Amino acid sequence: MSQTYAIISPSDVALKPPPGVVPDFQDPFTVRPYWIVTSSLGLVAASILLALRLYTKIVVVKKLRWEDYTCVLGFLFYAAFVALIFKVVDAKAGAHQWNLTTQDMAQQYFYYNFSDLMYSPAVGFTKISIILLVIRIFCPTKRDPFYWALQGLNVLNTIFYTIYFIIPIVECHPRMKIWQPKSPGSCLKIFDLYIISGVFNVCSDIAMYSAPLWKIWHLHMSRGRRLGTMAVFATGGV
Repeated sequence: MSQTYAIISPSDVALKPPPGVVPDFQDPFTVRPYWIVTSSLGLVAASILLALRLYTKIVVVKKLRWEDYTCVLGFLFYAAFVALIFKVVDAKAGAHQWNLTTQDMAQQYFYYNFSDLMYSPAVGFTKISIILLVIRIFCPTKRDPFYWALQGLNVLNTIFYTIYFIIPIVECHPRMKIWQPKSPGSCLKIFDLYIISGVFNVCSDIAMYSAPLWKIWHLHMSRGRRLGTMAVFATGGV
């Protein structure tokens, strides 16, 4: 390990190691396998579910609707997002930063930035698809306050994820400073934006999944049937 460290200049180490820790650039501890497994499982599950949905709509129902098209768009951007995450993993992501070089981190930042670009449309189109489906089930013809509330949520999601799509493009000036943070220039406080995104995602998810539950609770059905129907929708939310 010490011989490997001697080859790497201290200025090229991505992060100063803790006292008593010697950087390991050859075989460091990494959570890379977990990234690969979880990302692969997520993509496989999404692919199977989308295939079942399209088969039902094309072969059985013989009709595609707007929520199906937006669902496909969301999946395509999600697949691109996962592909870029694999590129991040190939750049040695998952190891302690003091076991990486500045070149490793530059590669990671580069692919991270492009994965951020795929994230917004992936989530945005998926949420639009879900909301359109809820509207089709509960408001097929009636334009009541529930309908307009869901349409308002769709507009809000569209605005937010459009802005969040633009931010990774303009977060640094010049743009190369995103993956070369020591180069001259300036950047937005991107971590603050991540927190804002997290809060918005949680709030919009709660609103999106609680809306059909609220509607079901006010249906003229027995309590048992309402709870059973709510459980079905709650399972879909999970």
